[in-house]
Amino acid sequence: ATPTLLAQHDDVKLADSWFSAALSKSPDDSRVLSMYGVFLAANHALTDEDKAETLHRRAVTNAGACAGALGRYAEFLEMTQSDVEGAGEMFRRCHEADALNLLGLLGLAAMNMRSGRPDVAQTLYRQAVQAHPDDANAQGALGSFLFNVHHDREEAG
Repeated sequence: ATPTLLAQHDDVKLADSWFSAALSKSPDDSRVLSMYGVFLAANHALTDEDKAETLHRRAVTNAGACAGALGRYAEFLEMTQSDVEGAGEMFRRCHEADALNLLGLLGLAAMNMRSGRPDVAQTLYRQAVQAHPDDANAQGALGSFLFNVHHDREEAG
């Protein structure tokens, strides 16, 4: 079983050991570093936000242009650290690394909404739905945007 699956079943110590084993084999793997960071920031017995941040920072330093690691760090900054400015920068870098990355599109759209740029946000939400037509999160984000910002109930569904 994978570490993430194990963590979802409350076997956090075993998940932690899998992440540690993965990092011992590949200590600079940006995907493993960022996934371990997500794991350590989750609410369970082994939560360690300081170590999670260190892992996320290593991941984005090692990743260069790995959209997944950049997006996971952006979410961490926004949700765990309440660092909206830092999250916005990471979402921007995520989007630059992969213009079709769903996390980057939705995160950057939300950041643009916060910054008072609903037209830019709408374009990004529409790009997310176009790039990921079967993704419920993309569809829900666009529907919510249309309903709340434009009060366009017909298009929002």
